[in-house]
Amino acid sequence: IPSIAMVAFTGQATQVLKKNMPKAWARNVMTIHLLLGYAPETFERADGSEGQRFVPTYTAANKMPWDVIIVDEASMVAVDLWHQLIDASKPGCRFYFIGDLNQLPPPIGQGILGFALSKWPVYELTVVHRQADDTANRIVDTAHRILQGEEPQFDDTRNPSWRVAGMELKHNSDDAHEQIVNIARQLRTIKYPDEAGPVYDP
Repeated sequence: IPSIAMVAFTGQATQVLKKNMPKAWARNVMTIHLLLGYAPETFERADGSEGQRFVPTYTAANKMPWDVIIVDEASMVAVDLWHQLIDASKPGCRFYFIGDLNQLPPPIGQGILGFALSKWPVYELTVVHRQADDTANRIVDTAHRILQGEEPQFDDTRNPSWRVAGMELKHNSDDAHEQIVNIARQLRTIKYPDEAGPVYDP
């Protein structure tokens, strides 16, 4: 039986993975940095003083034991982190990326997912299951319209669950930023008659 690890860039993403897996699999779900065994290392700076940095325990000289590594939220994996994964993987290890180019990119550096999509076999999920029914929110429909270059359908009346509202932003980025912040502040003060809390509470 092959040993399988399921990883993601953030701890929050790994918690979502754990919730959707059998309890027996929990120890196989972790962040990429935990998979690589990141640990503190003392080093000497140019001025002679000591510093500390985190480095992977698993490297080209010390391979990981996994036969299969499934990477969730793969859009957040940067090229340098990918090279660390490849270097530390034993021969024959298979990788599966699950991700969306339209989601969050890596905090620093170029993402690897675009390169992987151009080189590896790709299977695309085109049917939305999680928010597919008519009573669900319209975020998915709006996002798909934007991706296809279409204008979203804005709501004229308040929807009990969700509302897609359109507004025109100023062309100057500083002015647009101020406009967005002001709208968010206003939403915190607006309350509907049948609701106790504000419309929007960050």
